[in-house]
Amino acid sequence: MATKSDVDWTIISTALTLAETRGWRSVTLAEIAAESGQTLGRIAGEFPTKDAILFAFNQRIDAEILEDFVDRDSSVRDRLFELMMRRLDALAPHRSAIRAILRDTVGDPLATLSGLCAVHRSMSLTLEAAGVSATGPLGLLRVKALSALYLRTLYIWLRGDDGGNDRIMAELDKSLARAERLATSLGQHARPRTDRAPGSEKAGSETTA
Repeated sequence: MATKSDVDWTIISTALTLAETRGWRSVTLAEIAAESGQTLGRIAGEFPTKDAILFAFNQRIDAEILEDFVDRDSSVRDRLFELMMRRLDALAPHRSAIRAILRDTVGDPLATLSGLCAVHRSMSLTLEAAGVSATGPLGLLRVKALSALYLRTLYIWLRGDDGGNDRIMAELDKSLARAERLATSLGQHARPRTDRAPGSEKAGSETTA
């Protein structure tokens, strides 16, 4: 007997197949129901919109790459690199569908917002899995920075073919190296100065007042 998870994946995978063959914009929930062998009521109850289906797909990818990820004794940069590559590997069977969906949602503000929310959620989980806090103001900045890095890498990945990942790996490694240098630089600039003479801060403020 099929479980709820199995049925949900049948619906999601059917939607992805239709997106690839017909274009995402023209696909309806009724068509997804007919092709997946589910009732429209069953689908609408679980996924009231097509964006909800895409969000559920992204959650599936998150679960897949994090399920057996081990926080090895390696650098944060190496762990982030591994997690990003695992994500692209998990997305690889659906590359054509993702291309079609992105092509058809350009200029759609609601779809864009939903997509960005999904990306931010995924990058937050990625940071946490790599041992980096994604909470608080600084955590939010990290999530935004990693989201931008991921979207750039995804863009390059989508433009490529199904062949080797050498270019993707090189670009991702370079981007993570830049992010690491920036984080180190910001950390150094944030350290309080200890070479001021006692009372100099007060004197300086009086001078500029």
